[in-house]
Amino acid sequence: MKAPLWVLGLAGTDKSPRKNPLLGSERLNTWGLHKKRVKLAADMAAARRARLARLVAPEEHAFFDENGYFLVHDFLPAEVYAQLKEEVFNQALEAREMRQGQAVTRMTMLPPSLLSKNPALAQAVRDSRALNMIRYAASQGGIRSVLFKLCLLSRKR
Repeated sequence: MKAPLWVLGLAGTDKSPRKNPLLGSERLNTWGLHKKRVKLAADMAAARRARLARLVAPEEHAFFDENGYFLVHDFLPAEVYAQLKEEVFNQALEAREMRQGQAVTRMTMLPPSLLSKNPALAQAVRDSRALNMIRYAASQGGIRSVLFKLCLLSRKR
């Protein structure tokens, strides 16, 4: 009954062999199903990144394409960075945690009410350059909200 949906799921975003038994098929994977799905996903991401490349400086996307991450030293002006550290480290922020196997993801929600009280944090998470790098890395250009993971690279201590 669900077999037609399973077949459609092969070309889509299905990931779980529990939900789509065709993904876990030894025969189909011996025939190259998994490798073809991985290549298709990589090709699609590369095509989306090619369209998004204009949003990021050429040297930055070249670095990302080679290394798989962006590295920008002194992204924020020193005074904004200092204020950001004050705002973030001097208050208790509610955090959520998600566990998937051994991986733990922790995130802090940044609602408008919190951002209105923390101008440096608001400036950092709304920075168009940072958002464009996130869009490029995720190969998602049309998203309305972006999960912004802010990693603070401290200046010389």
